[in-house]
Amino acid sequence: MEEKIDEARQEFNAILDYILEEAIGLEIHKVEHEIYRRLLRLKQHR
Repeated sequence: MEEKIDEARQEFNAILDYILEEAIGLEIHKVEHEIYRRLLRLKQHR
C-alpha cells in the first residue's frame, strides 16, 4: 500500500512540475489535454 501511495505522490508531483515549468506559454487546450492524460494515469495508482 505504501508503495502505491509513493507512486501516486510522484505522479502528482510530476503534474505540478509540468504545470509550473513546461506548460508556461503553451496553448491552454494542449495544457488541459496533458493534465487530463496525467490525471488518468494517476487514477490508475488507486
